[in-house]
This record gives sequence, C-alpha cells and structure tokens, in this order.
Amino acid sequence: MHFILQKRISLFVLLVFLTFSIAKAQVSVSDTGSIQQIVQSLVSEGVVVQNINLNCPSGAYGTFADTTNTLNIPNGLILTSGSIFDAPGPNDAPGIGTDNFSPGDPNLDSLILSTGASTQDACFVEFDVIPSSDTLQFNYVFSSEEYLEFVNAGFNDVFGFFISGPGISGNKNIAIIPGTANTPVSIDNVNNVSNSAFYVDNGDGSTPALNPNLQYDGFTTVLTAKTPVIPCQTYRLKLAVADVGDGILDSGVFIEKGSLGSFGARILPKSVYTRFEYGVEGCNNGKFVFIRTIEPSFPVPLRWDLGGTAQNGIDFVDINGNPVGDRDTIPAFVDSIELFIVPIDDTIVDPLETIVLTLFDPCDDTTSVPTGDSVILLIRETFVYDGGPDDSVCVGEAVELNSNFLDSDSIVWTPGNSLSCSICPNPFASPQITTNYIVQVQDSVTKCLALDSVEVRVFNFPLANPVSFSDSAFTVCNGAPIAVDLNVVPDSSYNSLIYSWDSTTALVLSPDSSRSVLRTSVDRYFPFEITNENECTSRDSILITVFPKTDIFLEDIPDLCFGDEVFIEPDLLTYPEYSYSYEWIPIGSDANLEDISNPNAASSTIKPQGSGDPSYEYIVSNGVCNDAILIEFEVKEEIEVDYIYENLGEFPLAPIEVNFENNTFLMFRYNYQWKIIDAENNVLIDSFETENLDYVFNYPGLYGIELQATDLLFGCENSISFTEKINGVIRPNVITPNGDGFNDFFEIQSPPSQVWEISIYNRWGHKVFSSENYQNEWAAENLNSGDYFYEMRLRESDLRYKGWVKVLK
Repeated sequence: MHFILQKRISLFVLLVFLTFSIAKAQVSVSDTGSIQQIVQSLVSEGVVVQNINLNCPSGAYGTFADTTNTLNIPNGLILTSGSIFDAPGPNDAPGIGTDNFSPGDPNLDSLILSTGASTQDACFVEFDVIPSSDTLQFNYVFSSEEYLEFVNAGFNDVFGFFISGPGISGNKNIAIIPGTANTPVSIDNVNNVSNSAFYVDNGDGSTPALNPNLQYDGFTTVLTAKTPVIPCQTYRLKLAVADVGDGILDSGVFIEKGSLGSFGARILPKSVYTRFEYGVEGCNNGKFVFIRTIEPSFPVPLRWDLGGTAQNGIDFVDINGNPVGDRDTIPAFVDSIELFIVPIDDTIVDPLETIVLTLFDPCDDTTSVPTGDSVILLIRETFVYDGGPDDSVCVGEAVELNSNFLDSDSIVWTPGNSLSCSICPNPFASPQITTNYIVQVQDSVTKCLALDSVEVRVFNFPLANPVSFSDSAFTVCNGAPIAVDLNVVPDSSYNSLIYSWDSTTALVLSPDSSRSVLRTSVDRYFPFEITNENECTSRDSILITVFPKTDIFLEDIPDLCFGDEVFIEPDLLTYPEYSYSYEWIPIGSDANLEDISNPNAASSTIKPQGSGDPSYEYIVSNGVCNDAILIEFEVKEEIEVDYIYENLGEFPLAPIEVNFENNTFLMFRYNYQWKIIDAENNVLIDSFETENLDYVFNYPGLYGIELQATDLLFGCENSISFTEKINGVIRPNVITPNGDGFNDFFEIQSPPSQVWEISIYNRWGHKVFSSENYQNEWAAENLNSGDYFYEMRLRESDLRYKGWVKVLK
C-alpha cells in the first residue's frame, strides 16, 4: 500500500502537465481510424487476417508515428493499459498514467501466476491469421511508466502475444525474451539489471529526459515475435497489455506497421550475364530468381502476375520464344528456381521498360488479385555504361576522361578533334569551349551497345582590370594608403573566385578580397592571384609609385597691426625631378582672397583687410602629394582715429583760431600727436603731443591737419588727416571810380567783425585818406588817376598789410 499511495499522489500532482506534454511531443498518437483498418495495416506479405475483435477502453488504443527514431519503429498500432495520449514526450513528470478502472485479462494473468498478482485495465485485439509459409512474425517495442521505480515491487505490468491453432497447444505467448524458451517480456524481466541489453532508459521525469520524445520512463529495443506455423492453416492471434498491482501508471506496446508477415519465397531480379543486372533488348536476357525462405521439406507453390510497361509476348518472351507463364513450384529440398526473360529488339526507342512480377497468395489459388512479394526487372535498349564523371578544365589545359572500361570492350568517342585519341578508353580532352563528349561502347561478350556522355566544362582564367578608388595611375603619397579593386572582368564560365594578395613585404589590409587597401613607403609591386572554382589561377601584380612629401618650414609669424602687410616666403624641401604648384587659401571669416598678393606663387605678401585672427592654408603639390601648413596671424584691432572742430564756413579767413577736439574711439588707450602741414609744399609747420588742439591760422594758405594715435603696448598706430584752406584779406590793386557801379571803391573783403584802420598816400608820401573804422568808402574823389599806397591794421591786433592800388578815371 505504501507504493500505491505514493504513486497516486504523484499521479494527481503531475496530471496537470498532460496537455503540455502532448503539445511538445514528437512521437505522435491518434485514436482515429477503425480497428479493421489498423490491423490490416500491420500486414505485409504472405498473411491474410480476418475476424478482427477489439476489447479496449476508449482511448487505450490507436496509431502512432515516430519521426524521431526514438523507437526505431516509424509507425503502427499502439495498445496501452491507460491512455495513448500519455505516451508522447517529453518525459517531464515522474509518474503519468490513466486508470480506466476496467478488468484484466486471463491470458495475461497466466503469465504472472507466480507473483500472486492479477491484471487490470487490459486492452487487447484478436483476429484470425492465415500464413502462407511455415513462420509467422512481427516487430514491437514494449514501454512503461513503471520503470525503474517499481521494478520487482509488485507492479509487473505485462503484455503478451498469444497464438492458438494447428500444431499449437493452448494459447502460446510468443512475446518472449530473445534466447529464452518462454520468459515473457515484462517490467520485472527486462530492465536495467535483468536482460539489460534489451532495455533503453529514458530517465525518471524529474530531470531532463534522456530522450525527450517519449513520456515513458523506459522501453525495450525493437523485438520480434516469431513462431512456427503450418502454411495455409488458420490461427487465432491475440495482442494484449495490462496493468499489474494497480491501474495508475501506464504501459504500452508499439507494433510495427507492415511487419506481420509469413514468407515462403523471396524474389530477386537478375541478369543472365553477370555484368548487367537487367535485360538488354536483343543481346542480354534477364531472369527472376525465386528463393526458398521456409524449411526445405515443404514444396513452395508459386503463382504470379506480370505487369509493368513491357508487354508479355511483345516486348519479351521465354527462352522458347513463347509468352512467359504465370506459375511454377520450388520442389521440396530445392533452394531456388529461375524464370528467364528474353527481351525482344523491337526497334522502338524505349530507353527503359519494366517487368513487375507480383506473387499471388499460395494458400488461395482462386483469387485474381496479387497479394505477395513484388519486384521489378528492368529492360533497356542499351546497357548502362559509365563514361566517367563530368569534369572541368582551364582553357588551354587538358583533362583525362575516366570511363569505366573493360579491356574486352570496344569504344569510340565523339567529337574527336579535341581528344588525344578517339578510340581510347581514357583519352585526354583539350576543348576550347565547354564540350559534351559522346562515348559508344560495345560489350565483347553480349555485343550489347551502350551510350553515355561526359561534359567537360571549360573555365577561362580570371582577367583582372585593377582600378584605384583614389588614383587611377596607382600613384600615392609617401606612406598613404591606396584603395584598389581588382575589378575582374565578368565571365559566364565560372561563378565564384578566390583572391589572394602577397602581403609578405608590405601592408595589405584584406589579403583575401578583391578590394583591398595597400600601403608602402617606396615604389613596390603588389603580387596577387585570382582563382576560380576550377582552380584556374591568374597571377599578376600592381605597381604602386610613391611620390615624396614636401617639407615646409616657416619662421615665427609676427603679430600685425591693422593695415600692416607681411611678405611670407616658406622654406621648402622639394625634389628637382618633380614639378610643383602652390596655392594660398584664406580660412575662416577673418581672411579673404584679396589679402593675398599672389595666391598661386611660392611666396606672397599677406595684408589682412580686417582685424581678428585670419588664417591661410599654404599648399604645395607635386601632383600626388598635397602638403600644407596653416599660417595664422593675430591682427590688432584698428585704431579708430577721429576728431571734430567748428564749422569755418565757406571762406574761412586768416587769422582764425580753430578748436580741434579728439574723437578717437577708446581714446584713453593711445598717445596722440597733432601735425599742421603746409599742404602746398608738404612741409611740417607745427607738431603738438596733446589730446586736443586749439590752433590759430594767422596766415592764409592750404593747410593739412593730421591726428596720429599710437598704441604704445603693441606699437600700432593710425592717423586721420584732411586739408583746410584758410583765406587771407582781399585788397584790390585797381579801382575805376567812374560811377558805373563796378569797382568804384577800394573794398576790403574780410569778415564783418574785423575793424580796419587805414591810411592812403600819394606817390609823394602825402596822406590823402585815413579812417579808424574803414567802411569801404574811399573812391579817390578829387584825386587824379595814378598809383597810391596804403597801410592797414586790424584793430586790436598786430595784423598789418601794406600795398598799392592804381586809380583809373
């Protein structure tokens, strides 16, 4: 009771896994199909079954299919002591079973009498079987969930194959352990200890299954149930399985489809001439050999049907020229007989015809339906000759044609123009294009002819047309990588290529690719090989020419004041055998092309147009190597010099004082110098180091006024200048006081604010006019024409003028 209780608890807990186990199974089961169809499917040859009877609970029997080779039986009938749906794997539970609460079987009970136990949940099928020979046999596998926990524990689940009939006493169990007289196959008799050679362990379900395709914890190897019988007699066969001790854990038996048979003779199709295994029209006969398979004291009656594509009496006859008969007998104590087939040369092109011989049931001479063994004899127009395998060759090379030649055969190859010999069995072929060679052979014994063909495929050698992604001339600057593609010309004669670069002396980035990156510091050849699938190899190389780099040296670049320019002449290390070009390129927003005096010269004057940090790239090229340096300047900010002064009007007259006010941006950062220049003669008149300037222009003239600002920290300076004309007092030198209103008076042109004191004298020095506040009123009244002299003084000033004036009346 202890074991039963433990088994019931396990069953209860693990039944929940049933659906999952079926879903994952690779050994599949089905309960569809009638028992009549299932039993008939077990039959192969030499057996007739009838009167089929089933006694199984629902779901306890059905069919199985094993595509995993777990059982080594592909399909057939399954009988269980529970449910067939407990059979599929994986083995993921320690105890799986279905208790059908159904009775046992007395035949199975008889197998376990010595244990004192009884069977339950029995499932069996029984039927009549009529064998055609003296032996009946079929294949099976027994399996159980009782393994291994319940071996020799009173749960010796058992099955049996019972046969009764002529020559057999009672019900004989033929499911016995090989090599024993009557030991039945059961849990206790076949396991890991007893008869272990017939046992396969599948784990206990608590760890991963040793074979995940079956739920049962163990099963037997493929066993054969076999028993002697009397040919053509009727026997009753019963296949049964049951639980022992309880109805919980299941056992099952798998019976192979098509393994139930009784064979009196087997048939072999043969050829009269041993070189062939078939008949050849007009030159070689075929034959069927009937070989006894039962003990020699029985004669074996044979009756057959001839089918296939060849017609009896038209395409073939017997050795007497008559249609081939349909029956014969293997006499007692004779091992075999032969049925000769003579193929007729009908001149009709049928490359392959068949004669199908099928035996009838020897126990029933009345039926017209063949039921026994069936074989095929082939009839050919010519015999099959192996001209050798197809081959391939590189264009211009030769390959040997290896035919399966016998020394006594005669042979002819066509076309023969590219062969070393057209009547040799193994000539050398040197085709220029893919060629199909036809070989005709005649057998020396039968004079049978044969044809075959051998295709020699011609492969062209790969043709490379290397290209460079960076330089079409394969030139490179010193040490720089160059990307190369071998650029193989497409060719339909091959499909795949293998590439190999020789990288022993230089760098090859991808030595087994058509595209690679090469690097070298000196002129160098890079060898490569290209091989197609027929090992046609092309060898070539690429010359990489290396150009030297130009070394560029440049002294320190000085900082520049705004508006400065500097002459840049880099020191270059060049090579006379190469020609060079030069380029100056402004970089960034602070530099412009206008800054460069000659953008394509070896040296150039740089005058930045603005302030900031202008940069210029200087490039020297020899056609391959482009070497460059970056020339960077720091240009000081422009000094924005400016000044203002009062408006002098349209005609400023001397003397005049002007106030010049310095209006320079960020004025406090600089020192200043004012310059007053005689602009007509470009002569410096006065210079003042002061921020602002008050200056009196005493005399008329064209003056230049310049303000210069100097940044003492960097030495940068800037200036602003302009010219201003200062006019003098205008005095006439001729007057015509005739009353016409034009030039009648001595008029002094000067600013209205100026008050002049004047005295006029005649040629003898006598004063003729004077005024302390002259108002341009003197017209030489009462005076004669002639020359007069004057003196003028600006009141409150030392400014004086002397001159003469001519009076014309």
